[in-house]
Amino acid sequence: MLTIYCTRKLAALLPEGLEKTPEATPPLYSWYANYTTIQRQKVIVAICAETRFGFLLWNIHKADLIDFSGLILAGIRVTLRHYGVNQKVINQYLSSDQPPKVFAATDKRALAQVNTVILDLKYSGYLPEKQELIPFSLIEWLNDIPVISGYSKGATATELMLEKLEE
Repeated sequence: MLTIYCTRKLAALLPEGLEKTPEATPPLYSWYANYTTIQRQKVIVAICAETRFGFLLWNIHKADLIDFSGLILAGIRVTLRHYGVNQKVINQYLSSDQPPKVFAATDKRALAQVNTVILDLKYSGYLPEKQELIPFSLIEWLNDIPVISGYSKGATATELMLEKLEE
C-alpha cells in the first residue's frame, strides 16, 4: 500500500484529517510531499523515499487539494508513464483496494531529502516553459541530478526508480 507523508505546512492546507501513527511501509512505497513557493507559484514536491525519484505539481490552488491522495496518485502514474514504464508495471506498483494513506511526516531524514530537492529547484532558476500542472521539463532536470546514497554513488533518481520497479 502506498503511503504519503506530508510536512506540517502541507498538512495544514489539506481538508482531510491526517492519521497520526504511521504504519510500517517499505521505502519504495513511501512518498514524501512538501508545499512551497517557487517564483510566486505554489508547488507541491513529492519524492519516493527510497530512490528520490519525484515529480512536481505546479501552480496548485487550495481547491486542487480536495482530493490530495488522488492528485498524488495521478502525478506518480503520469510521471512513470512519461519515463516509459509499462502500464502493467505502473498498475501493479499502484494497485491497492484502498486509497493511499496520508500521514504527518516524522522522518527527519526523508524531510531533509524533500527540502534538498526544493532548494535545488529554487536556486537553479530553472522554470517550466509553459504553465502546466506537471512540468516534465523541470521533472526531467530534477530526476537527472545524481543521487549519492549508501548503495549507489552517482546514479540518477530515474535510474534508481526504474531499477527498483524492474525488480
